[in-house]
Amino acid sequence: MSSASRPPSPAAHGSHATGAPDIRLPLPLTSFIGREREIATVRGLLEQTRLLTLTGAGGSGKSRLALEVVRQVASEFPHGVGWVELAALSNPDLVPQQVAAALGLREEGGRSRIEALLEWLRDRSLLLVLDNCEHLVDACATLADTLLRGCPGLKVLATSREALAVAGERAWLVPPLSLPAAEPASARERAESEAVQLFVERAQAVLPTFELTDANAAAVAEICRRLDGIPLALELAAARVKVLSPEQIRDRLGDAFRLLTSGGRTALPRHRTLRAAIDWSYDLLEEPKQLLLQRLSVFSGGFTIEAAEAVCAGGPIESWEVLDLLAQLVDRSLVVMRLPRSAPCRMNCFTCPGVSAGSKEKSSPASPLTRGAATEVPFSKLDSPLHPTHPRPRLAQAQWFRGSRRA
Repeated sequence: MSSASRPPSPAAHGSHATGAPDIRLPLPLTSFIGREREIATVRGLLEQTRLLTLTGAGGSGKSRLALEVVRQVASEFPHGVGWVELAALSNPDLVPQQVAAALGLREEGGRSRIEALLEWLRDRSLLLVLDNCEHLVDACATLADTLLRGCPGLKVLATSREALAVAGERAWLVPPLSLPAAEPASARERAESEAVQLFVERAQAVLPTFELTDANAAAVAEICRRLDGIPLALELAAARVKVLSPEQIRDRLGDAFRLLTSGGRTALPRHRTLRAAIDWSYDLLEEPKQLLLQRLSVFSGGFTIEAAEAVCAGGPIESWEVLDLLAQLVDRSLVVMRLPRSAPCRMNCFTCPGVSAGSKEKSSPASPLTRGAATEVPFSKLDSPLHPTHPRPRLAQAQWFRGSRRA
């Protein structure tokens, strides 16, 4: 999200604020599209809990949704809102200092930052927003737990690719934007979809003459569906209308890493390209989770736990470990569980079709799909289609390669 920061307003540093509450929020430079249901849900959750974490994969719109919710509820907090931007912070020891700075607290000798925060917040009714916690999750969790225990009027809203795992926390997965139906429809009907609305508006930002018409609406709708309604991916795709028609963009989505590279100069580095967004999440994983995510990339259209266990075990990953590693990828918003009305639940990697963790070049000695000796897995265990890029995907058996046992 591109934004400018509101200059700090004079803070009331006594035990109670006077006059209007002190509200310090980023100023968005682009419009907010849709999300009425999500805003209502988050507002309701914020009324029920003192710690709410919005989770989701990179580019799913967590920060922007949080900002819109906070703009609507800010007046309900007598002592205002403190927005703490953590994306550029790399040292977890500096999280308390970052929070203090966002709240306008001056440094005082003889007290730690946490002690100063506890004293300042103890008698205040305030909403503290911790934005982009995933790379500092332990430090954010410790600070949130400490402040919430010592400050009864405090509420915390966090955004992160994984939950903070603090007692009393409610974690809520931010869903993709609503998608257009696959059936034939007019441009007007397809424009009711939030994903199409975002694509069109961002396209018009770079090409003012762009319009959604009956001639290009089918291509735009397919772009939105193939990009799973992920806001960042849609914005990067829309930026290409300067040089490509919607039909050409659609046809090039098979190589999305090369196509979706047109992020703004002032955007966070991990939001300038789709590869950067995925790499950021991937690099925060420990090696076994990285390896499993690579192996899961052979599935197209989702997979069952049984299929993942059959195809992805081997080398440093034992069959019994797959379930726990999968659960941890779900916690980090990189795998999403789908709950059907019947039959076993299915999972999907939270990346766009044609873009997978398998595209992440790593010199792993245990990649089961790229090296080693072939072993057959019964199709009855697979029960999930392989990605078209997998060798011989139409055979009624999946091939996987046993990685080096020395890994």
